Amino acid sequence: MDNLDVAVAFAKSLLDNDDLIFPEFSRSIKEIEDGQFPENNVFVFMEKSCRQALQNSDKIDPIGYDWLLLFASVCIRDHESLPPWLAPFIADVLQGKRKRPKENRGAGKYKNYVRDSKFLRAVHVVAQKFDVPKYSNNELSSKITAAEIVSLAAGCNVDVVVNAYKKFVKRGV
Repeated sequence: MDNLDVAVAFAKSLLDNDDLIFPEFSRSIKEIEDGQFPENNVFVFMEKSCRQALQNSDKIDPIGYDWLLLFASVCIRDHESLPPWLAPFIADVLQGKRKRPKENRGAGKYKNYVRDSKFLRAVHVVAQKFDVPKYSNNELSSKITAAEIVSLAAGCNVDVVVNAYKKFVKRGV
């Protein structure tokens, strides 16, 4: 691939900027004012977790907590006010009244969920923009893949990116 450095720089900019990697957040702030998530794979997948995190439930899903924090950070960076349904949650987090829920012992079900979802999105975008395959099951292949580009940008092993991608594809996201 002739423009590998350009592709890696592009992938790094995606991973470093939540607005680029999750453009639905920026575009959908107005749509979510009333707490109704748009019919979109990303939002449908996270809606249950977010709604549970908004309630004062003892069984809060850690991923909903993480998604709400990510959504709030995008609102703040875009100089948008927080939706009325999200503001009390964020105020509680800032005051220390709410903490990220702890997961059970052992490898957590949602460990690295936000990171992995960024990898998924980055692989899709890089594959489309640079016309490369998403990943390869053939270790001997000399063809550059989107997963390799994203792994170079993230500074991790390509297997981490490929496993993250496969995990989400298996779930149907």
